[in-house]
Amino acid sequence: GIMVKPSFEKPFTGLMMDWLTTIKENRKTVQTVSKFGWNMLGDERCFTLADRTYLPGGKQSKGIHVDRQFGNVAKYYQAKGDLESWQRAAKAITKTGPELSIILASAFASPLLSMTELPGGLLSIMSKKSGVGKSTAMRTAQAVWGSPDGGINQLDDTEASITKKMGLLNNLPAYWDELRGEQALEHFGRSV
Repeated sequence: GIMVKPSFEKPFTGLMMDWLTTIKENRKTVQTVSKFGWNMLGDERCFTLADRTYLPGGKQSKGIHVDRQFGNVAKYYQAKGDLESWQRAAKAITKTGPELSIILASAFASPLLSMTELPGGLLSIMSKKSGVGKSTAMRTAQAVWGSPDGGINQLDDTEASITKKMGLLNNLPAYWDELRGEQALEHFGRSV
């Protein structure tokens, strides 16, 4: 057999170099952060969620994202839904009185703790009654930052996954629902 060497080596190499040059020219610098909430980027304080970073003056940066290793958690912290639906749910909660309103307020208070000298906070809501709205209030509070379902921690989450998630959430709230029994409380205590 006769081997024929392709004659398009130079044109192909030239096309490849043109393509690489185009990519380099069009590439946007992407910075990553490893936590949500308040971050420092250089000398600027910014606020990051999974897919958005807000800079001083309310500007939004599309070039700063949460590191990909946190993708399994970040997918639950993206803006979805509509404000009017959330407002209706919040209004129904605040009409019940201050007890459940505190849960709702925790969603907004959590990031503000970083501006105090406190290292963090814990809010424990208990009631002997069932069906008073604690879970609904917690889900509505979680919806401020992301998914009311996927964002709430589960009792069977591993200590390692909770530690990683708490580090990522930084100064955003972390919610658990239905911590009942001594064993569940011990697991919770070890996780946080």
